[in-house]
Amino acid sequence: MRLTKGHYVKLEEAAVEIMHRLSDILNINSVYVARNDKQHVTIQHAYNRDVKVIEVGQDFLYEDSY
Repeated sequence: MRLTKGHYVKLEEAAVEIMHRLSDILNINSVYVARNDKQHVTIQHAYNRDVKVIEVGQDFLYEDSY
């Protein structure tokens, strides 16, 4: 199944809303989604409620990510 650009925008909006709600429900500052290829961990989406801790595009070595 191929998603059209319009659907992707709606999916992304839903994902952002979910990150905001998780932050509120769990009472945490930062929520993020990262891509992990076992060598690097790259932040794909991030939400920081009060203090900016992590940003989209940040890249870490996999071994240093824990």
